[in-house]
Amino acid sequence: MTLVDLILSHKLILLSIGFAAAPLFAALTLSLVAQLKRNAAKRARAAARMAARKALLAAAQVAQVTAQVQADSVSSTADQSKVSTAPANPARSPQPAQEQPAEATTEQATAESPEIQNILSSVFVDDEASNHLETLVAELQEVDASLLVTMSAQIAHQIRSGGTPDAQS
Repeated sequence: MTLVDLILSHKLILLSIGFAAAPLFAALTLSLVAQLKRNAAKRARAAARMAARKALLAAAQVAQVTAQVQADSVSSTADQSKVSTAPANPARSPQPAQEQPAEATTEQATAESPEIQNILSSVFVDDEASNHLETLVAELQEVDASLLVTMSAQIAHQIRSGGTPDAQS
């Protein structure tokens, strides 16, 4: 008779092994569940950080486009003022110059007025010289995942119902 046959033939030995192994399996299961929850929380935090980075980049792009629109409107205003100061007699006026590209008019307008140059230099900063976006992202605080889930569920409900946030409150 082998040792395995001896163990299998006695029910008391089998029960003793089962009672000894059950807490070990329970501990392993609980630690695995805890680890899975921590990993899910890490993934949620990473997704929230990525969403925050995308939002910061989108905000920076919006600011850049806004600044470009403002610069274009300033340059078009400068072009209109040049047109309004043109001589009234077209026969005496010099031949009209070919239209300059928008970049040239912007450079010309900024060269003419130092105030505009100061505004543009404050808006358009070299990203390599100052990495303010990366600094902002590095200082972000952790996002509460449960609050994020609750808010997204509320927004999804509002979208499905077609209501506005004011009507829901």
